Amino acid sequence: MHICKNTKTVEEVPELLYPLSGRFALFIEINGQLFVFHDPCGFRRVTYTKTDKGLFFGSDEQIINEVTTLRKGEKYAEYEKSELKQENEAWIFAGASLYEDVYKLIANHYLKADTLTQLRYFPSNKLLNTNDIECIANKSIEILTKTFSALKHREIPLAFGATAGRDSRLLMAFLDDTYIDIFYYTLSFGNDNHFDIRVPAKILKKRGIQHHIFDCNRTHPAPSYFKDIYMNNSTMAHADMCNLAYGVDKYYPVGRLSIRGVASEIVRGFYHPTPKAGGFVSNYDDFVNKVGLNTQLKLSFNKSVLKKWFDEAKILQDNLDIPVLDLFYWEHRVGSWQAQAQLERDITHESYSPFNNRELLVTMLTLHNDYREKFDNKLYKKIIEKQFPFLLRFSYDEI
Repeated sequence: MHICKNTKTVEEVPELLYPLSGRFALFIEINGQLFVFHDPCGFRRVTYTKTDKGLFFGSDEQIINEVTTLRKGEKYAEYEKSELKQENEAWIFAGASLYEDVYKLIANHYLKADTLTQLRYFPSNKLLNTNDIECIANKSIEILTKTFSALKHREIPLAFGATAGRDSRLLMAFLDDTYIDIFYYTLSFGNDNHFDIRVPAKILKKRGIQHHIFDCNRTHPAPSYFKDIYMNNSTMAHADMCNLAYGVDKYYPVGRLSIRGVASEIVRGFYHPTPKAGGFVSNYDDFVNKVGLNTQLKLSFNKSVLKKWFDEAKILQDNLDIPVLDLFYWEHRVGSWQAQAQLERDITHESYSPFNNRELLVTMLTLHNDYREKFDNKLYKKIIEKQFPFLLRFSYDEI
C-alpha cells in the first residue's frame, strides 16, 4: 500500500491512517517485523492464531479452520449452553474468541506479530472539549464532502440503506441531485407502517426518487444452499439472521456498494444517562450498571475479557478525558457487535460507512456532550441545516 511505502517505524502508521475511511486490514513489514492494523472501527475483522504450522489470519475462525484445525474448549461449550446463543444478534466482547488460543484484533489497537501482542495506539492524546458547534459542524462537513467526492470520482455504483435514523438522514444530506444513479432501499420486517419505512418513503417521494422495499421477514426461511454457506461462514452465525440476509440477497442489485450510517452512535452518547454526565464512570460496577448486557456477562470468559479492558480504559478516561462509555461503544458494540453483523452480511453485498473515519469521529467527539445527545443531537441537525436543509422538514418526532 503506497501510503506506507516509506514508513520507517510502526509509530508513523497511525498518523498515515488517520484520514482514511472504509473497511481494511493492513499487513505491514517494517525492519523485518510484521505489524497488522485495521480500519478505525475494526469492520474488516482480523482473527488470528499461532500453531506449530505457523501464524494464520482470517476474518473469522471458520476461514482459519479451512487450513488448520482449531480447538474447541470450555469457552465454546459454555457459549453453546448459554442464553446468549439464543439471541438473534449474539456477540462477544472485542478480542475474544470461542476457540482456544485464537484472538481478534481490537479496534484502536495494532498487532505485533512476532509476540502476538496487541498494542493500543488510540487515544494517545487528551481529548479536547469545545462548545463551538459551528466549527465542529464545518470541519465534519469538510471531511464528509471529501469522502463522498472520492466515491463520485471513482464512479462506484452506490446503494443507500435509508432509514428514519439520524445517521441515515445526515448521510443523505451529502447525496444531492448530482448523484443521479443511487439505489435507495429499506428493509421491511413485516410491518410496512414502521417509521423506518414511512419516514424515508416521505423524503424520497418529495425528492422524486424511487424507494425500494426489501421483504426481509425473518419467518421466510432461506433455502438450504444459502443457509449452508451462511452458517458455515461465521462461528456465531444464526439461522434467524440468515433468513434476513437471504431477503436482502433476493433484492439487492449486483455490483453496488451499500452506504450505511453505522458507527455514528459512537458520537451520539448511546450510553450516556444524561448529557451532563457524559460517558464517564466512577468504577467497574458503575460501568456495568450503565451498559447492561447481562447475557454477555453470564459467560465467565466474556466477563474476564471485559474487566481487563475496563481497567485499561478507566486509566485512559482519567488521564486523557476519553469517556469509558464512548470508548466501550466504539471498541465493543461497534468493533465486535457491528463487525460481526457486517461479516455475516458480506454474503449479500459490501458495506461502507463514512462514519468509519478516525478524523471524523475524533472531530465530533471533541464537541461537548450537550450537543451530542442521544435523542436530540444538535450537531447532526446543524450539519444537515448547512448541507441540505430540506431534510429538516421531516420531524425527528417520527424517529
